[in-house]
Amino acid sequence: MFLIIVSIPFVPVQAQSQLGIGQAVSTLRDAGGVLYGDQKRWSTFFDDFYLFNTSSWDTTAVANSASAISVVDSLFGGNLKVTLPAIMGQGVNFQTNFLPVRLNGSLSKPDSNGVFIEFESKVKFNNVGETEFLTGLAIENESILAAQAYGLYFVKYDWTKSGKAKAGATLYAKEIKATQAASDSASCGTISNNTWYRLKITYNGKHARFYVNDVVKATLTTAANQPVGVCLKPTFECTDGDSVATYAYIDYMKVRQRR
Repeated sequence: MFLIIVSIPFVPVQAQSQLGIGQAVSTLRDAGGVLYGDQKRWSTFFDDFYLFNTSSWDTTAVANSASAISVVDSLFGGNLKVTLPAIMGQGVNFQTNFLPVRLNGSLSKPDSNGVFIEFESKVKFNNVGETEFLTGLAIENESILAAQAYGLYFVKYDWTKSGKAKAGATLYAKEIKATQAASDSASCGTISNNTWYRLKITYNGKHARFYVNDVVKATLTTAANQPVGVCLKPTFECTDGDSVATYAYIDYMKVRQRR
């Protein structure tokens, strides 16, 4: 669940209707992802998965998977549940149709806290050791885990893939530009089964910082490996690493970029 509290001066009900204030709140709950916030300084997309609006997301099966996507706990704000088939390597990828962002390198104009782009999602898994997943900002691609290119994201590997040996429950921060040869990665520690994690990435034009539950776990600084000038989309992809059905849950996903 995710709660947004906005301080709004008192406005008569009739004026609220004219300004569309009530409509904006309704849209946040019912549209399955909206742009919101201070649009003069920031462009922001947020989806709390009260429902899963397929018009807001491009969803693609990985390796012809029959993964199921459903909304659970909608009474309490909504979680997206992804049920992975009991087939190794099969899963699902989805990327939002709203607000692709672009890293501008030295041309970026961060805010007073040094943030130019910020991504955040809240996730948990019932079987971390047998699930491979990626979440963050990535170039449009139907199977990113199999061919990682262009992005800033968290990734948890399972078996040997893309030059990475089996990593168990270790979560990695990664920045990559085009190929594995032009990439950086760093460990963000291990994660556990059935535990919610808030995963956040910030970028200030020079550094990409990766947070787990609001604690900085990695900072990647190699400019040559940052995917500058490429449109990146908020992304989640996960695949099964064993012959046992596994589950992934997403409480919310948001991204914002400084104008």
